[in-house]
Amino acid sequence: GITFNGATQTNSPQPTPLLTEDVARQYDGWADFPTNPVNLLALVNALAGTVFFHPHYSGIDAPQLLQGMYQDTTYYLEPAPIVPLLVPLSRVPVVGMPLALTLDPPLRVLVEAGYDRTINPGQPTPVQWHYATNVTKAAVNLVRSVPVGWDDAIAYVSGNPAKRPFHTKPQPVYGV
Repeated sequence: GITFNGATQTNSPQPTPLLTEDVARQYDGWADFPTNPVNLLALVNALAGTVFFHPHYSGIDAPQLLQGMYQDTTYYLEPAPIVPLLVPLSRVPVVGMPLALTLDPPLRVLVEAGYDRTINPGQPTPVQWHYATNVTKAAVNLVRSVPVGWDDAIAYVSGNPAKRPFHTKPQPVYGV
């Protein structure tokens, strides 16, 4: 009984529209699918997100990131603490989380290359097979992301968020 025939309408009747809030978890493959699934890393990460993130919406208290409004719906994003591909690694006792935090920033840069975050999340958008991120910017961000990962892991292991010997800032939602 499930059809995949387009986006859900968000234009309720006027003059009393039904105001809606839509909350999606970052990298949940059902709610946050890559713009270009030819980026296989982004595609596999989104599929992992359907397993690790999609079943756990009940833990979201207040949306953290306003993404925009479209017609009568306001869209929020619950940022992912690490990319879904690293969730199994993060569950390894003692060393898993520090390793996942070290690898997350570079991996996130590569995964985000499959997304176009400039599109309003309410705008019905088909897959864009030819979408490509700015390769030069992505390469620079990839290099910049390595010390961020080291600092994230050191801050985690030390228990001190301010302990960042490479003097980087914590990773933003969409990566470095």
